[in-house]
Amino acid sequence: MKKGAIYIGVDPAFRRDGFRACVVDYADRTVRFLAFDSVLHWHDWLRSEDAPLPEINLVTVIIENSYLQNQNFDMTGSRSEIARKGRNVGTNQAVSQLAYQSAIGRYGKRNVFEVSPRKKGAKWTDVQAKTVAMGEGLLLTRSNQDERDAFKLAMMGRNLKQYEQH
Repeated sequence: MKKGAIYIGVDPAFRRDGFRACVVDYADRTVRFLAFDSVLHWHDWLRSEDAPLPEINLVTVIIENSYLQNQNFDMTGSRSEIARKGRNVGTNQAVSQLAYQSAIGRYGKRNVFEVSPRKKGAKWTDVQAKTVAMGEGLLLTRSNQDERDAFKLAMMGRNLKQYEQH
């Protein structure tokens, strides 16, 4: 991997096929999407040869961390539906926090940021994501919603680092 700025956006989830990351590499202008089976798979990838090396690259990671948003969830439905919603929120909060801690262990606190779902804001459509990519000189061929969320986070990470340097 060539030396350059790399931004990794992470949209953790506890559901099947929901944990996604987007690696934006400005050295070669690529956008790569990764799917992880679990937070453990994410942790292992971070420490593998496939992950960007912090000694060679300027790596910034930004993670959507639902643990930061301690708000009541939807309380409509039957008691069992409300209980299920509560479990889902709790598992996603735990996975998000663990993903954040794992990234800090690899890249250090100065290079890892967390953002609440509220701060991440509205989801991007396919057209919005492609427009942002084109404006950055990146090629984004296709993406699903989880991948677009991870791409949006990577772009947020780029902006955070730019503001931090000034």
